[in-house]
Amino acid sequence: MHRLDCRARGTTSKAVGVCHAWGAAVCHDHTLVAHRIAHRVPFGQSDEVTVSTVQCTTSAAAQAA
Repeated sequence: MHRLDCRARGTTSKAVGVCHAWGAAVCHDHTLVAHRIAHRVPFGQSDEVTVSTVQCTTSAAAQAA
C-alpha cells in the first residue's frame, strides 16, 4: 500500500501505518506519533493509560489551524 498524497505527486512511498484521524495510509516521511491519555474500565475500575497514535502531517496541520 502507498500513501495517497505521495502517489498523487508521482512517488511511491510505502505505507507504515494508518492515520488515526482520517484513516488514510501514511508513509514514514509524513507520519507523526502522538501520545494521549486514554481511559479504560476493566472490571468496573477506571484506569488511565498513555497510548500512541499515528497521524499524518496533513491532518495534524488541519487540526492546528
